[in-house]
Amino acid sequence: MNDPFDTVIQDIETAREKDHPQTVKNLFKEASTTYLKTHDYVRHLRLLLACRTIPVLEEDLLRNIEEGLRKVEEADDKTFSALYNLAAAMLCPYYEQEKRKAYAAKALSDPAHLATVRTNDYPWLVKRGEDSHLFGNDLLSFIGMETESWEALYEYYKTTDKRGAACYTAVQAIVHSEADDADRYTRLMDVLREYDDLPEVCEAVDAIMNYDLLPLPEGEGLEADNARQEVKYRFLKPYVDRWADYPHVGRLHNRLEDLRSHLIRISVNEKEIPHRPITLKVSRKNATRLTLSIYATGLTGVSNNQEIRRTLLKDLRVSRRSALSHLRRNVDDRRSCARHLPCNHRIGARQGRPRASVCEWSHHAH
Repeated sequence: MNDPFDTVIQDIETAREKDHPQTVKNLFKEASTTYLKTHDYVRHLRLLLACRTIPVLEEDLLRNIEEGLRKVEEADDKTFSALYNLAAAMLCPYYEQEKRKAYAAKALSDPAHLATVRTNDYPWLVKRGEDSHLFGNDLLSFIGMETESWEALYEYYKTTDKRGAACYTAVQAIVHSEADDADRYTRLMDVLREYDDLPEVCEAVDAIMNYDLLPLPEGEGLEADNARQEVKYRFLKPYVDRWADYPHVGRLHNRLEDLRSHLIRISVNEKEIPHRPITLKVSRKNATRLTLSIYATGLTGVSNNQEIRRTLLKDLRVSRRSALSHLRRNVDDRRSCARHLPCNHRIGARQGRPRASVCEWSHHAH
C-alpha cells in the first residue's frame, strides 16, 4: 500500500508539470495544515524539503517553517527545533546570507544535545557518508556540514574524546576561512603537530598540498625545479608510509607518484607563419638531460597517418618498431602533429610547400 505522503508529493508534482500553480498551492496548504495540526513534524519537514524547488511555494514554505518552529519551541523539542532552523537555512535565498547564518547558528545552539542524537533515526533526511563514523553518526555533524559551520563543529569536538572529528573539522574550518595563505599554512601546521598520532592528519597534509601552501625554494632552471619537487616529496612521504590504510591517503599517494614521474612537454605558442622561425618551449620534470633532434622529412603537410608512417619509415631509415614508438609520442593524430612539428607551413597546406620537420627528444631521469 502506498504511503499517503508519497501520494501527496506525486499529486503536487503532477500539478506542477501541468502548470496548475493554484492546484499546487492548494495541495501543499492542505497537506501542511494537516501535518502541523497532528504534530507530524517528520512529514511536515519532508514536505517542506521536497517542495523547496517550487518557486510558486516560496512564501508558503517560509511561513510554514516559522509556524513549525513556533510549535516545536513551545513543546521544547530541541531536536526538531534544530531541524526546522536547518530547513530555514537551506531555504534562504542566496542573497540573504546573513539570515542563513542566523538560522544555522540557531540550529547549532545546543551542540551537546545534537551530539547525542543519532542520524539513524532520520533516514529520510540523512544518508550516511564514509566519514560518519568519525562523528558517531550524530545529528550535530550533519547539521554543521550542511550549513558549513566548520568552526562551530571544531569548537565542540575539540572538547570531547572524538579527536579524529576535531582534526577533520579543524582542517575544514581553516580551508574555508578567509585567512591568507601564510596564516592558513601556520594553522594547518599546528593541526599537524596537535594530531600527528591520528590518520586524519592526512587531511591537513592534503590541504597544504592542494592549496600550494608549502614553502618552496625559489629560483629558475632545472636544479631549482628538482629542488622544489624534492621538498614536496620529503614532506609527503612519511605520511603516506605511516598511514597507508587511511581511506583518503590515496590522494597523497597519487601526488607522491606524480612527483617521481618523468615529464617533458614541448610546445609552440607562437602563430606559425610560413618561412618564419618559431620557438619551441620545453618544460621538463625529473630529467637531468634533454636531447632534442630535428629531422627533415618528406611530409607535404597533408596530415594522414598512413602518409606520415610511410614517410618516417623511408626518410628516417629506422626500424618499424622505432617508428611506431616515435609516432605514438609525436604524431598520433592531426592536432598532436600540428603541436609538435616545428614546420614552416600549417597542416593541410597545398602540395609543393617546404617540407616539414619532425622533433625527436630523449631524456635521462636522475
